[in-house]
Amino acid sequence: MKRILLVEDNGLTQDLVQDILTGYALQIAASGAEALRLCSEAPPDLLILDLNLVTPPERTEKKLSGLELLRRLPEAVPFIVLTADPSPDTRRAAIKAGALAYCVKPPDPDNLVNTVEVALALAAERSNQAREAVIHRAIGILMALHQMDEARAREALRDLASTERRKLYEIAQQVVAAQTLLNLTEIRKA
Repeated sequence: MKRILLVEDNGLTQDLVQDILTGYALQIAASGAEALRLCSEAPPDLLILDLNLVTPPERTEKKLSGLELLRRLPEAVPFIVLTADPSPDTRRAAIKAGALAYCVKPPDPDNLVNTVEVALALAAERSNQAREAVIHRAIGILMALHQMDEARAREALRDLASTERRKLYEIAQQVVAAQTLLNLTEIRKA
């Protein structure tokens, strides 16, 4: 089941979204600080974010706006905006910050479900593309270091993944990380 983190300080909106998104594992954060903590523990498949978060006076954490929260989140966390602000400037700012979609409160149930489904599909596509890019980079590194053609380098990567009983992507990440460390060592020596 896909995990969605709703960052919303309004209890009525929390309840409404929870009623609409019954087919997902929905987690709720009432503040930006709480959302950062939850994302660092286990990044969600999708974040639904209110841009106008209000921190109650009795809470001790620093107020964190929705856009500020986005700047602090890892880029890999896909998100959509659900806010009461319909202004074009705010919409542009959210899209510029990387929002996959922008919805205005109160959300239309069918529209919110469709938006979440599309956003999850886009996020999965981006994740697959990022994984493929790492695999291609690792193949390129193997080709350069060992004077292999592409087919042989890909086969060597697959063999290593099979031998270590790990995913191809994990092995590719290791190859890329090792090459990056080598490059940093060489730069420091120069």
